[in-house]
Amino acid sequence: MAGQKGGEASGQARKEKKQFRELLALVDEMPMKAPSFAEGLRQLGIPEEVIANLDQKLAKAFALQRRCLSGDPQAIKLWLEQIGEHVDTIKHEGLPQQNGDLVLAPKKND
Repeated sequence: MAGQKGGEASGQARKEKKQFRELLALVDEMPMKAPSFAEGLRQLGIPEEVIANLDQKLAKAFALQRRCLSGDPQAIKLWLEQIGEHVDTIKHEGLPQQNGDLVLAPKKND
């Protein structure tokens, strides 16, 4: 009896995760209505037709790009992984490294 309840709970958890993924996919397709964000894209030279069709997914891509350009190593790693680059094969002579990893924006000691 206990095993059956565990199986039912597991099935319910899978169902909820699936529903949540579907909800996130739906939100990704929603239009992005943020005038200040659009203005920032204009200043970067993004074409007006791209801005006019801006959705949540594209807005996240631009936000990730901004983090990359600011030197955030986690954002850079994520970006490279998403475009199919292998971070461990990238060599940067003369740049600061820590434990073999490139340090683009060293963490501040509090």
